[in-house]
Amino acid sequence: MTQTSATFCPLCRNKNLCAVSANRSIDECWCQTASFPPKAAVKELELDGKSCICKSCLEKIKQELELGLKRI
Repeated sequence: MTQTSATFCPLCRNKNLCAVSANRSIDECWCQTASFPPKAAVKELELDGKSCICKSCLEKIKQELELGLKRI
């Protein structure tokens, strides 16, 4: 399988494990059972929308929001 930029998290560059990027159904993806913060809360990250973040980065973002921290 060819690795594309869509298979990597745009924040940490590790594999994002997105089922869709691996040509599987969205129903098989880890994100279907994850809770995400509101889009407005992560807007400042300026994600390009071409690749998914990974589960680890999602958890870090949620923790940062809970603690009131901002990424530099």
